[in-house]
Amino acid sequence: MPKCIPVLRMQYWVRRVLSTPLDTLYVSHGRPVSSSDVGSMDVCVGDIVSDTMDCRVRVYDYATRRKVLCTRETSGEYIVYNPRSTISIGSRNLLYTSHRDIAVIGEEDLLTLLYTRSKYKSIVYGQPGVGVVVVYNDKYFKTWVTKLLKTFKPDIVCIDGEYGSRR
Repeated sequence: MPKCIPVLRMQYWVRRVLSTPLDTLYVSHGRPVSSSDVGSMDVCVGDIVSDTMDCRVRVYDYATRRKVLCTRETSGEYIVYNPRSTISIGSRNLLYTSHRDIAVIGEEDLLTLLYTRSKYKSIVYGQPGVGVVVVYNDKYFKTWVTKLLKTFKPDIVCIDGEYGSRR
């Protein structure tokens, strides 16, 4: 029986807005950008970023599709469902937990927006094929993210199987 979860669904035009870096872009020159390049971060979002950066919280794919296998050591990962183009209620609740390793079944990229609304001051995420983006959380950025999140619409998504295919 499929599991149905409440979500906030991203509007079609938001993906274009989010395809450009949200803050400072660090370009990788033939090697992954690491903590020695940008310093230690509060939150890392993405497979390779979580593997190469020092951070307090790591958010990554439950089942990676990349050829490069991540070698991160987890201290009891927490698994959350977050279907593509959505932010699930379960994902939102992560902001109020103390979990350090969060495996996402679905799409983890939009969780960057959630963490900008939290106590964390620095968030890093991967910019595919280019490098990493470091977001320093200030009141202006939080205001911009809040306005963007208000465009997301409530929805119910039913997921089948272990990896959450959308119905």
